[in-house]
Amino acid sequence: MTRFARLISIEAAENHDFSSYRTWAWLPRASPDATGDPALAPRTEELLARGLVERGYVQVDASELPDFFVTFHVSVNASQQLRTQAHARETLDSTWGRGGQSYNLDRPSTIEHVAYEDVHLTVGIRDALAREIVWSAEHRREVRGEFAPHLEETLAELLEQVPPRRLTGS
Repeated sequence: MTRFARLISIEAAENHDFSSYRTWAWLPRASPDATGDPALAPRTEELLARGLVERGYVQVDASELPDFFVTFHVSVNASQQLRTQAHARETLDSTWGRGGQSYNLDRPSTIEHVAYEDVHLTVGIRDALAREIVWSAEHRREVRGEFAPHLEETLAELLEQVPPRRLTGS
């Protein structure tokens, strides 16, 4: 089985304090297709929202001026690789019979089509007051077959890197 490349990079503003963050909202988009792949965008949005809530953050409407905004983009491009196994010839010596005959065994070349998807997923957190990105994650991956079944585990892995909300005493 082929193992395809995978790259995850996380960037966070140096010494940024996430402890004051409590609420979040989706960053308003210029166009509906700004999220990328229309088939994966709704599921990506749902999983990101659930993950942030699980980390202790409360989702509010963007008009309520949250502590931070979240945005994402996911693109998936179908592609394929052709793998060839070259023609091979083996010579087998006979261990029986007279004259020490040998036999040639031809193995034909084979071509295998391997379908895969090239995935690029980015998630960003922007401080609502400072209006700057304070955390971002990028995930690039080539997946044999389809990426959709791997979306949940991929987002969970990225969200593990988001600092959890720290509960402060009252």
